Amino acid sequence: MLRFAVVTDIHYGFDQGSKKGAQAPRLIERFIKRANDNRVDFSVDLGDRVIYKDSVQDRFYLEKLRDHFNKLANPHYHVHGNHDLGHLTRDENAAILGVPGDSYSRDINGHHVIFWNPNVRINDHKEMHASPDEIQWLRDDLAGTTLPCVVFSHIPLDNRPNETVYDKNDPTKWIFPSHYQQGPEIRKILEDSGKVRLCMAGHRHLNRHREINGIHYIIHQSLTQRNPNTGHARGAHSIIEIDNTGTHIKGYGVGQNTRVLPFPKP
Repeated sequence: MLRFAVVTDIHYGFDQGSKKGAQAPRLIERFIKRANDNRVDFSVDLGDRVIYKDSVQDRFYLEKLRDHFNKLANPHYHVHGNHDLGHLTRDENAAILGVPGDSYSRDINGHHVIFWNPNVRINDHKEMHASPDEIQWLRDDLAGTTLPCVVFSHIPLDNRPNETVYDKNDPTKWIFPSHYQQGPEIRKILEDSGKVRLCMAGHRHLNRHREINGIHYIIHQSLTQRNPNTGHARGAHSIIEIDNTGTHIKGYGVGQNTRVLPFPKP
């Protein structure tokens, strides 16, 4: 069995719009205590760790957040979000957090865990593309293991065709692209491997589950997304267990559910 803790879109720093970043220090401590109490195999944050201001403040807040993560009793891993790479480079993030700046993977408790770090910046056409080299890295990494796989990324990988198009008539919906243009190609690589059980991402500040051709895709809610009913942050995080029956999700925070996602029968 694999057990891990997930948090995403922490936006550590200060309040900005619907992001209640000033509440992040208190809420990340709650996440750390729950991860330690559950004796997870590892913890992962799915990107957008800082609120995004300038290189000096982003570094300051990221170093403060790192000090929180260092209280974890288990290994902790990270993928990069668009906020993380706005003013700081991959190498700067890596040096502060103590993890690789690019994509990497680990074998943990009988599972191959992939931390995929492709491009998270938009182009002039309001689109987001993973590079051919980044896609090839994913293909090669999957080919190099015989273990069941879990894939973490900041950007969701479950996009439908209409979700790759920038809608100039709905700027509130498309402030930032939500998916990669090569979504179908990426999913085919995952499916053809026959090894991927679960893909998890953040970025969207919502909860969503889709099962596509036998693979579960989860978008996880932001830790500091504002709850419109109270004005406070939702405090969303999860403890997840994967065994031979499926994925068992125990959600914490406002609007987080407990559920089981069974694996398809052979």
